[in-house]
Amino acid sequence: MRRALIAVLAGLTVAALTACSVSVRGLPSPAEAATTSSAPSPSSAAHAGLPGGAQRSCLVADNCGDEDTAAASLTHLVCAPLPSALASFDAVAGARFPGGSLPTTGGDAVWSAVDDLVLQVVDRCGFGVMVLVADQYPDPLYTWLVRTAAFDLGEISALPDGLRCAELQTLGLGPKQAVDYWFLWGMPPLMDADSNGIPCETIWPDVAQYMPSN
Repeated sequence: MRRALIAVLAGLTVAALTACSVSVRGLPSPAEAATTSSAPSPSSAAHAGLPGGAQRSCLVADNCGDEDTAAASLTHLVCAPLPSALASFDAVAGARFPGGSLPTTGGDAVWSAVDDLVLQVVDRCGFGVMVLVADQYPDPLYTWLVRTAAFDLGEISALPDGLRCAELQTLGLGPKQAVDYWFLWGMPPLMDADSNGIPCETIWPDVAQYMPSN
């Protein structure tokens, strides 16, 4: 299950490319996201195919989620398991709008009503969880949520790519921040020495607790 989750995130998070960092949906580099507003960038592209044979996440509009999980997560945000994290965000965010659902169009003027919810998920659950939460929505909402999440990382999204775990520790960062950085830059192998899908275990033995949980 962890490898399937990593495959999903690999297809969704911001990836570092030579001279220009973009995601599969054309998101800006983490540094650019940290220094620009979180206004949406309209896109007509559908969710890209995910690597490794992973299944695409269920879109909220498809009504293919677990109704029991959603019903149990209507009043507050949760981090795990992931189905509950997705359902709780959709329910709490939707409760702020007429009709009880988060609009998938409208722009910053509309979606700014959930700015604080994105920040809560990033702070409490991690950037990786927020990317998966965003993936249940179509563009341009998906893009807006991921850009807002990157902006909410603050100093993490201002860091360059290519840093090692020991360098992050030297900068005074902890395991949660290291995991956020790892997901932000497309899960670089140099941070995962044993290639088991968990970064920085040689620096922080307890880092696995900050990973998204199924």
